[in-house]
Amino acid sequence: MKRTTSEIQLINPAMTEWTVKPGDKVSVFSPEGDPRDPSTNLSQAYIVPEPFVLQPLYLSGFIQTDPLSKIDIDRLQPYLTTDISESLILEINRAIDDFVCTVGLQSRLATWKQIETQLQLVLDTCDSVLFGIQTLARLTDPKVLDNSVSQGALSADRLVKHMLTDQIASKEIILQIDLSPIRLSCIRALADVKSKIKRGRKPESVFRLFLGRLANAMKEEGFEVKVPWNESVPDKAHPSFLFVNNVLSICIEKGKAAINGSDLKETEKSEAIRALSHHRKSFRAIGHYFRDGSLG
Repeated sequence: MKRTTSEIQLINPAMTEWTVKPGDKVSVFSPEGDPRDPSTNLSQAYIVPEPFVLQPLYLSGFIQTDPLSKIDIDRLQPYLTTDISESLILEINRAIDDFVCTVGLQSRLATWKQIETQLQLVLDTCDSVLFGIQTLARLTDPKVLDNSVSQGALSADRLVKHMLTDQIASKEIILQIDLSPIRLSCIRALADVKSKIKRGRKPESVFRLFLGRLANAMKEEGFEVKVPWNESVPDKAHPSFLFVNNVLSICIEKGKAAINGSDLKETEKSEAIRALSHHRKSFRAIGHYFRDGSLG
């Protein structure tokens, strides 16, 4: 029996516009065996895009947001000059799902600071291992001499070295390890992560990304995106702006339902819903995000 990728979770990057598309190169990470074997437990397996990029990631399916319904589409249609295409609907669904998952899993997502700490831990451990190997070599190599011979009696160090030489063939003792590939990869990654932490991110970058994805999706479909000249007069706002505002409302409605239906702890659900509700912005605030982020 063939196994399909639909049985396996896909990792998704938080706070980026990237998403896996048909034709992209991927691999399956399965710590419990060959994922093609029907007997292999896939509960810990997930699909990894290639090349892998170090960044905060979440797993698909943990929070499941319903796609746009016919009612939702009918609600959005009046703000567009032509029928909503399937491709635009797909991009809106993806943007909503990524936004809800990123906000909902905020307490579980690895932070850049945590990634930095983990990389440094690997480097520190490499240093400890190398120091340990060097120390062990000094303790076991008979060619490393002390001054006990000139003192009239062999030291404990010398005695143990002779015992090991007598009982173990020299070819059986190989105290060599090359950690340079691990060190170089972590050093490069650490420099990149540190630069991200140093630059920092604009407040509510997740929300900015969401608005940007909506704006880009509309532009791809040939729709003009304009920021209203006066957010205090919603009725005079450009249809594209009203479209985005309505997508945001739908996103929050669907997001709350998805979070409530997830396996998050009750305290996490409450916090996630509070955070999601915080993104229900006023016309003025959304207009500010569009102008400040050059989204329009």
